[in-house]
Amino acid sequence: DTTSPTIDISDINVIDKEIEEFEVMDYIDIIDELDLKPNVILTYYDSNMNIIEDYKNYLTINNCCYIEVYGIDKFNNISEKYTIKLSLIDTTSPIITYSDEVFIDDVSLEDTNYLDLISVSDNDNRNCNISYDLFIDDNLVDVEKFKEQLLSGKKGYIKYYVYDYSLNYSTVGIIISVKDTCSPEISVNVDDGEIYKELNEIKYEVKDNLSGVFEVVVLLDGQEYLGEIVSEGTHNLYITAKD
Repeated sequence: DTTSPTIDISDINVIDKEIEEFEVMDYIDIIDELDLKPNVILTYYDSNMNIIEDYKNYLTINNCCYIEVYGIDKFNNISEKYTIKLSLIDTTSPIITYSDEVFIDDVSLEDTNYLDLISVSDNDNRNCNISYDLFIDDNLVDVEKFKEQLLSGKKGYIKYYVYDYSLNYSTVGIIISVKDTCSPEISVNVDDGEIYKELNEIKYEVKDNLSGVFEVVVLLDGQEYLGEIVSEGTHNLYITAKD
């Protein structure tokens, strides 16, 4: 036998979810006139044509490798050598890690980066593209409107869209609530240590930035003050508010 084997092969695409069971030899046809089972020699290379040992592991990090293929029969006749491309087709969507609801301190809202509220991982190590939309009461709003409504006590909703390099897609939604960390502010129409000729009524106002005032206690000389005229003399006024 002086005739070399002939090989029929072309570039190969393999789906990422099938890589564990994938075998290159299933895609190679080799024929020899006298040797029914000629040997096939495979050498794997990276994109710089450096030899790699574990091509499957390499493909989990890179999207393709190259294979030098040739056959040799039992009479040492060698076929033509071919170099083919083996490409891994990414069909796996990015994984988004998140909480269903996130509470943001009111004093931190202005500086909050909404991209920091999720983390993304993907089998392809190239960066994913991340975008999002902001909603209040199912209505799409801009960032300023979103913050304004959150500070008024409403809940918001952020919908995230994540695409990997192969355009595989994932989306999640997060409910956003603002946590009130600021104490109520009290203003009153008298000043500490001041002397007044008459005082028909002590007036006060309590404001809160977010959650509203739920409890106000006003004591004049240890007794509940209900808006009556203040009698002559020195008095102690105590006002406390809780939101």
